[in-house]
Amino acid sequence: MAGGYVDLFPREAYVTAEKPVNKPKFRVRDNALGTADFCPIVRLDAVPQAPSVIELFDEARRTLETLSDPALYERAVNYLNLSETRSSFAIEREQPSSEKQERFIQLLRRAGEPVVVDEDWLVDLQNTVVRDVFSQEASYRTTQNWLEDATGKISFFPPPPEDLRRLMDGWEAFVSERGRCNDVLVKAACAAFGFVYIHPFLDGNGRLHRFLIQHVLARSVPLPGGAIVPVSAVILKDIPDYLAVLTRFSRPVTNLWRYTRGDVSPMVIESPPSRAYRFFDATREVAFLHKMIRLAVQEEIPRELAWLTGYDVAFRQIDTEFDLPQKDISALIRMIQSNQGNISANRRKQFSHLPATVLDRIQEIVRDTFFIAIGSKNEN
Repeated sequence: MAGGYVDLFPREAYVTAEKPVNKPKFRVRDNALGTADFCPIVRLDAVPQAPSVIELFDEARRTLETLSDPALYERAVNYLNLSETRSSFAIEREQPSSEKQERFIQLLRRAGEPVVVDEDWLVDLQNTVVRDVFSQEASYRTTQNWLEDATGKISFFPPPPEDLRRLMDGWEAFVSERGRCNDVLVKAACAAFGFVYIHPFLDGNGRLHRFLIQHVLARSVPLPGGAIVPVSAVILKDIPDYLAVLTRFSRPVTNLWRYTRGDVSPMVIESPPSRAYRFFDATREVAFLHKMIRLAVQEEIPRELAWLTGYDVAFRQIDTEFDLPQKDISALIRMIQSNQGNISANRRKQFSHLPATVLDRIQEIVRDTFFIAIGSKNEN
């Protein structure tokens, strides 16, 4: 059979594989981003072109490099990890214990590690982020799970367990494969959102989904010293938009399920074919992630570094003027910062052992150093 090959996806309309594979049987040039087991689709005209993720990470690197003191740089890295950790848990409406918080921080330090992305690796991650030992799993789920909204109505059915293995095999191949989807933004969005749509575990999928954003980004555009871009901290400030992205996938796919409500769990009558999960339009997810990365780089990182700088300046000045325990100085700075530059009446009672003039002076120092430092950063 003679004749040329045609593209599976028109290159002028879709993000396509950089290294397509010819399929002689059909005379088709397979330029899909994934395989038949997992293949997200991204429309080209909706993908932000500027600034690129590479350019944004260069900007983040330059911002971090303004911290010339290695000790301050390390504190900044720790601070960004802490911010990402607390925000990721807050998105799930969970207040982590200090132990859970530390485990997730250690997990973030593994972002970008050179590992085989497979079931064993993901199980290890899941065991790190779940609430308790009873939620730790030894494999991908083997039972059906579902999500409910505040009224108890089912808001999302992930794929049934009999389809899960094929989907996760395809997802693992997508994340690991280097010849097809090499656009770091597209790869991170498709990998992270594809994971949470598949929902391979009974618990911990949301936090792992946000960790995977960091993992894919760190593999391609690592920042010095293990620094990260605090994407979850920005998502936390725009929950409605985040939920809108998730709902755009979850609502129509859940409408394909037929079920009745049981006393404990729904009784599934019919589930949709696995292609509803294997092939999904990830255009909105890509655009959303680009927005979150841009805001994290251009607003969140400068704001958090300014906070850290302002804290140090205020701490040194208070420590110089007054002979106070360091923990009291730290607490006062944080109290004033969280109350828009003022010490509340209740907080003054808490520190009633200090003269009012001392508290007034500490308040003045924080206003004059901490908030000026942040304001000057935000204006640049």
